[in-house]
Amino acid sequence: MTKGDTLPTETVSALIVAADSALALSLESMLYAHDFVPTIHDPGLGLLSLPLGADTHLIVDFKLLSPDPGAFLSVVRKTGWRGAAVLMTERALGPKWTPLERCWTVEKPFVSANLLAVFREILSSP
Repeated sequence: MTKGDTLPTETVSALIVAADSALALSLESMLYAHDFVPTIHDPGLGLLSLPLGADTHLIVDFKLLSPDPGAFLSVVRKTGWRGAAVLMTERALGPKWTPLERCWTVEKPFVSANLLAVFREILSSP
């Protein structure tokens, strides 16, 4: 790890929801290695049962939020959740996609540096 690779000194929680368990486990390992506190949520348990703390960040497969990711995120925002959402996509979302508040997208396949760059941006945003 280089000097520029250090991440938060405070505890940052992240909830990972991915249909691919290998992807979820590798994200969990990468986040642990950079001082995050990740938890994997089985998408088979349903998304409305997500154990989102007010400031927990959500890393989720975009396809799991179909047909309307915006509607899903609006529902969980109404519960008091203030964390950021990182949507993992398999392709560019195109011009019809409207970015949501505190929502980032990362195209798969990605390297850990892509996701870490997104988290650096999240942590530096108000």
